[in-house]
Amino acid sequence: MHIEKNVCENIIGTILNVEGKSKDNLKSRLDLVDMGIRHDLHPQELRNGKFSLPPSIFTMSKKEKEVFCTVLKDIKVPDGYASNISRCVSVKDRRLYSLKSHDYHILMQDLMPVALRGCMSTEVTSCIIELSNVMKAICGKVLMVEELDKLQDRVALTLCNMEKIFPPSFFTIMVHLLIHLPHEAKVGGPVFYRWMYPIERFLSKLKSYCRNKRYPEGSIAEGYLAEECLTFCSRYLEDVETRFNRPHRNEVCINSNLAETYLFQSFGEPLGKVEIAQLDDKSWVQAHRYVLFHHDSTEPLRTEFKEELQSQVRSRRLHQRDIHKLFIENFHDWLAKMVWCGREVSEEVKWLSQGPNRIVKRYNAFLINGFRFHTKSRERLRRTQNCGVVVTSSTTSYASARDNHPVVGDVEYYGILTDIIELDYYGKQKVVLFRCDWADVNTARGIRRDQFGFTMVNFSRLIHTGHQLIDEPYVFPSQVKQVFYCPDPTKEGWYVVLRNTPRDLIDIGEGNRDDIEIRSETLPFAAQNLDRTIPSSSSQFQWVREDMDEDFNEN
Repeated sequence: MHIEKNVCENIIGTILNVEGKSKDNLKSRLDLVDMGIRHDLHPQELRNGKFSLPPSIFTMSKKEKEVFCTVLKDIKVPDGYASNISRCVSVKDRRLYSLKSHDYHILMQDLMPVALRGCMSTEVTSCIIELSNVMKAICGKVLMVEELDKLQDRVALTLCNMEKIFPPSFFTIMVHLLIHLPHEAKVGGPVFYRWMYPIERFLSKLKSYCRNKRYPEGSIAEGYLAEECLTFCSRYLEDVETRFNRPHRNEVCINSNLAETYLFQSFGEPLGKVEIAQLDDKSWVQAHRYVLFHHDSTEPLRTEFKEELQSQVRSRRLHQRDIHKLFIENFHDWLAKMVWCGREVSEEVKWLSQGPNRIVKRYNAFLINGFRFHTKSRERLRRTQNCGVVVTSSTTSYASARDNHPVVGDVEYYGILTDIIELDYYGKQKVVLFRCDWADVNTARGIRRDQFGFTMVNFSRLIHTGHQLIDEPYVFPSQVKQVFYCPDPTKEGWYVVLRNTPRDLIDIGEGNRDDIEIRSETLPFAAQNLDRTIPSSSSQFQWVREDMDEDFNEN
């Protein structure tokens, strides 16, 4: 934790050229003269006896510093993700003030790479982004031993590339300790079990006990004893919220009776005021159709209707794309007619075919899967951003309107949450749906990757507006994950996608590849450096372990 904080402080102080914090000064340039290296950075003596420092590759102009600070000033992060870092940024002075250890942690791993994209050269930005990816991988909740071996080589390559950019004075003992972090994680396990954030928070709590500055030890002892007494007494209290039964910030308290009335594990905990609203015809069809297409009991009927459509339109020579469109538009009407005509189906299918009540409950916030979601209108004046969503969906792609061999694959859709509704199937079942504006993924105009591997989206180009009957703006809350968007200062209308992970949940499954892996492979120096064979990190420290074993045996 302290290594990451000091390394980030070195980088920010050097690229912003903060007085007293920068590692690039006259003394560091004179060191280059003594060592006889980096002749392009040697100071030039003026007539008045002073020295002029030539600009280096990591030197930022005033405008670039303002862009860097503006990005950090305007960015909004999800609730509970970090503190309000914008209060520590001064665009006028082009500096960052009063940053805590966790602020450096967030800057190093997520925010600083995004802010540097449009401010510095590709070489410097790629090197800092790769260092950020390494730190993010080390601090992951799940660590793979094989990946840590590769990470050891990546750290060595990153430090070598940094030595080509920054002066020798930049590489303090904290920077050199980066080489040991993958091996330490391999031996000690995940980092968050061992870092100092809980300890420092506890020390801050003890410091708050001080009431008499003349006797701080006595104040801390009395405050700690009083809290221990209250904690002991709280063990005998029932139906009272104490430190032992207090729920987490984004934890959902599931009622077993209510859970049985919700479909698709979409139950969560709504927040804020409940609003009663009525759906229009198009929204009602879109919401009801999405429920039918994702319910297991309707799967045989969906297959039957597809076969019936293919037999009916065979004489009309329609293509697969047209058949798929007819299926989406007419399945809910066909199901209702089949049940009305006396088709033998289950009770579940009968009340599903009737459709939900047009009177729905509307919320503006929702807790589910460890995430806190807000609608776009709710957080308009807030300093947090909780409306970003991403869903991975199996999508049928057509090369053209006449394509009879579509390709089925998983596609990530990025959206902004605009509405939260609860459908009621007349007391039988309930289901919560998110209505979102989805960025266009079919063309390069709506989503793309930049040269550093960041995913970028443009919400001025949507897949659909939701005004057509065939549009699908709804999704289940259990299907989405939370992301947040940072405006790109170089391209108006584009946003950089940053992912959020729930604090109290750990996904031990393999899942999809993380963004940091793709980002590392996309960096310019990755292709030419990562292909080289590097000695294994375990052999580098083998002699140290042998010497320690010999000393231990002698003792």
